[in-house]
Amino acid sequence: MTKDKSLNKSTILIISTLLLVGTVLRLWHIDYQSLWLDEMHTMLFSDPATSWTKYWQEVGEDVHPPLYYTLLRVLFATISYTSVTARMVSAIAGILSIWAIFLLGREIRDNKLGLVAAAITTLNYYTISFSQEARNYMLAFLLVTLSFLYLIRLLKTLQLKHSIWYGIYTLLLLYCHYYAVFVICAQILIGLVFFINEPKENRAVFFKRFLLSAAIVTVGFSPWIQFLSSVTAVKNTWIPMPSNGFVVEYFNEYFGNSALLVPIFAVCILYYVIYTLLSPLRGIRLKENPIWLGFIICCIWVCITYLLPYWRSQTAVPMLYGRYTIVVLPALIICIAYGILQIKYHIISMAILGFVLVESFIDLASKKDYYTRITKTQFREMITNVAQNYHDNALIVDEMSTQQWYYFKTLHIQPNIIEIPKAAFADAVLLRESKYYHIKQFWIIGGHQEKQLDSNTRIRLEQYYTRLCNAQYVDAWAEYYVLKTDTGLGISYIDYHDIDKNTGATIGTDVVLQSGSMQFMPHHLPKGKYQFIVSASGTIANELYPDISISLNGKKLGELQTTKDTTIATFYWETRSDVSAAFSITLTNDATDPANNADRDAYIHFIRIKKLN
Repeated sequence: MTKDKSLNKSTILIISTLLLVGTVLRLWHIDYQSLWLDEMHTMLFSDPATSWTKYWQEVGEDVHPPLYYTLLRVLFATISYTSVTARMVSAIAGILSIWAIFLLGREIRDNKLGLVAAAITTLNYYTISFSQEARNYMLAFLLVTLSFLYLIRLLKTLQLKHSIWYGIYTLLLLYCHYYAVFVICAQILIGLVFFINEPKENRAVFFKRFLLSAAIVTVGFSPWIQFLSSVTAVKNTWIPMPSNGFVVEYFNEYFGNSALLVPIFAVCILYYVIYTLLSPLRGIRLKENPIWLGFIICCIWVCITYLLPYWRSQTAVPMLYGRYTIVVLPALIICIAYGILQIKYHIISMAILGFVLVESFIDLASKKDYYTRITKTQFREMITNVAQNYHDNALIVDEMSTQQWYYFKTLHIQPNIIEIPKAAFADAVLLRESKYYHIKQFWIIGGHQEKQLDSNTRIRLEQYYTRLCNAQYVDAWAEYYVLKTDTGLGISYIDYHDIDKNTGATIGTDVVLQSGSMQFMPHHLPKGKYQFIVSASGTIANELYPDISISLNGKKLGELQTTKDTTIATFYWETRSDVSAAFSITLTNDATDPANNADRDAYIHFIRIKKLN
């Protein structure tokens, strides 16, 4: 029976709807998350301000080939050097991948296989997340899909144009991700299987067409062979040794570790395998039997692309890593789609498809809260805070400074950064023989699972320094220290000596606010811009900590939500003439909890005033 491959109205309507939904899902909140470490690496490599000579030298030393970086560099130079531009490339690749996998499924079997594969891809968590990331993985997904599309067209027709396009897309894939080497090995084995199955009278043409494709890839990639050789010569890597259960781990990753989707998709693939093995060829050529055509291609595609890097990881250096294997995901999606369609009863097949699509959306939007929950390291927010509070060429201690230059550059800040372990730096500022001994001020920033200073080191530092900023973000943080004895920074201190004894009480060096407001004695402030740093903590009652409002001369500066630990807030204010400034602090949510003997009180540790000009 001839399978329907015509683009009828219903097919066009469905694929158009999928493309529209896929576009929305890939563009929505595309810049909501900060760039994480690898994305900042991309921005650094693709900086249009870098000379082409230096660019090619640096890209040649990277673990990824140059196609993605070069494409971004050109776009950055012609459009804008922004994270949105970078992520848009991946988003467009993700959108086109929906169309590409539709064509692949359609080529293997018919429109139905293409549409089911496209629908799964549209709502797939893995493809959506990498479509919003400034890395080369989604482009690799697109190119590997197109490479296999034209490989199958070439196997079925032996036409010259398909030989050329297969060679071009495979060459582009090789320039996009080095895992293309393993994909090509799989394609060579696929070619041998179909060559043996090809009628003898066609084998000469078969050989010539594949030789042409091989020539396109070989000649086209020859300028980059030396760099590929240098990558294969690497002996040390950050990649851990893969576990023996890596296939299961990666399969879970591809489908968002969903407790419902993963087992359903696994059963679909198993059903497809069993159904195929029970389906005899009956003398039909492999390329004329859609179920065996898809099975052989997808099986070799997945197995070889998994086994070769696994073998090399075991015998040479670890190189098998989850996101690198995104080049096998199209094959798995095709197998899942085939398994769904091979179910005997159409109503059951469509019910399963409907369920996995609805569950995919629920898992993405609700369970994972993908579009509103911060999951990437907040380098952008952390560096923005530092930039807003950066003065007097303060030293910044940052062990990953190279990558973070992008955000400093976009904020027009040229920071005074040193790359040194933060614990070693903390020792240096307390050591008389060190050039950093008792420097006036410094920042310590970190992220990407970097540990902060341990409590003992911080206690030693705070004997001599005041921590004026302690900003905490998702997987990132920034601390600002000022030497206590320094007067050259224009910093004055307001503490318990300045309190109006009629409106507050003191405990040690803290001012405790149990209810209402407290008033501090006036301070003379010359005209200019000021930074106010307030440090406070609180006690909990009825599951809430104190909220305090800070005012200056009756005008509200801002609010601070306390916790049991010290919380620091920074406010800014400007006066055009000399003034006498008096602070007041109000506890805005006072409460008691007699049942638990708890009272919601605020503890003001200090207020610091810094003149900015």
